[in-house]
Amino acid sequence: MSNHRKRILNYIVLYKYTHDGLSPTIREICRGCKIASTSTAVFHLNIMESKGILSRMPGEPRGIMLTHGRWSYLPMPENNLPDEKLS
Repeated sequence: MSNHRKRILNYIVLYKYTHDGLSPTIREICRGCKIASTSTAVFHLNIMESKGILSRMPGEPRGIMLTHGRWSYLPMPENNLPDEKLS
């Protein structure tokens, strides 16, 4: 998996972890991963979806679902939590 996709996936996992399972929006992913374009984020999400790493519900802005077991290797250190939950 590319570094960009690992960073996005890690952000999604950490976001869900700190927001009671709620998924981030595309814009939140861009902001959290410092991606300038939403189309770039969607490109990477599409690749991860095609590989079975995650799935998305069409028309749902927070509809990212992680495929069980495919992401459990990701670390969840406290200093790597999304900024909005650190305060």
